[in-house]
Amino acid sequence: QTIKKIINKLVAEHQEFVKKATTGEKYYRNTNDIKENGALNRQYDDYLKANNLNPLRNADNRISHNWHKLLVDQKVSYGFSYPPMFDVGNQNLNEKITEVLGDEYGKLIKDLAVDASNCGVAWLHIWEDENGFNYAVVDPKQVIPIYSSDLKKELVAVLRAYELTGDDGISYQRFEYWTEKDCTFFIRESNGEINLEFAFEGVPNILKHKMAMVPFIPLYNNSTHTSDLDLYKDLIDAYDKVVSGFANDLDDVQEVIFVISNYGGESREEFLTDLKKYKTIKVDADGEVNTIRAEIPHEARNAFLEMVKKQIFISGMGVNPDPEKFGNASGVS
Repeated sequence: QTIKKIINKLVAEHQEFVKKATTGEKYYRNTNDIKENGALNRQYDDYLKANNLNPLRNADNRISHNWHKLLVDQKVSYGFSYPPMFDVGNQNLNEKITEVLGDEYGKLIKDLAVDASNCGVAWLHIWEDENGFNYAVVDPKQVIPIYSSDLKKELVAVLRAYELTGDDGISYQRFEYWTEKDCTFFIRESNGEINLEFAFEGVPNILKHKMAMVPFIPLYNNSTHTSDLDLYKDLIDAYDKVVSGFANDLDDVQEVIFVISNYGGESREEFLTDLKKYKTIKVDADGEVNTIRAEIPHEARNAFLEMVKKQIFISGMGVNPDPEKFGNASGVS
């Protein structure tokens, strides 16, 4: 029962990290908050619709911009176009290390850098089997680290939690508790109960390993273990909202609105037909037609967007690739 409580406590405390990491990954895929929230004041808009007010406001454009991916990819390309090389002072060992790392090493390093940028930390899992030394990137949202309570904060264990779907189509949560000696497997059944005795067929509940360490290596994005998105998320959200709101204005506000006094026709359809076909409008003797042109202010918006765009690159410590600002100096970029 104590083990179950500890697992539940660790998983519950990990949810805040999962939430922030998921946000970083969403912005990297260009599915920003604007996609869910829109640029409209939803509460005010619902009130207007409920009371049949302001019928012109119907558009709900949700335009997101991939500034986060651009900045992360810039950083990853700058830092890891050529992956780090190891030199242990022995040429034969250096060649052996290169052989063991294999061809996938370069791509894996970039994957780790993207994970760290999005989530604040990336995790590398290492193990040894009949084929020798192996390593792989693990989704940071799955890894719950457990550190020592002293000042060194050494990694003493890892609880890995992830979803699996059985042959019966039912999903359940699997746990792997890794120490420097072994790994213990648990699952959370569909009824929410943690089963401590579970084991896959042919696999023991406790699996010994030979790594002589907790076989997970954290690679932190920075000293504060935070995502790059924390630096400029508010700026991206502001940019998305202004652009989406401007698109809404263009959709909602007609270029010309006709104001007609004493219309001589019978219906709106007849008015539109006459205007389109004959370029004339029927009015009574004392009638008149005026037009109102809706002016959409854009200079202030453009100035604001340019200011926000500049600040995004400053806060993200990146380079604006706009050719007008940069020319063709791709090497400098």
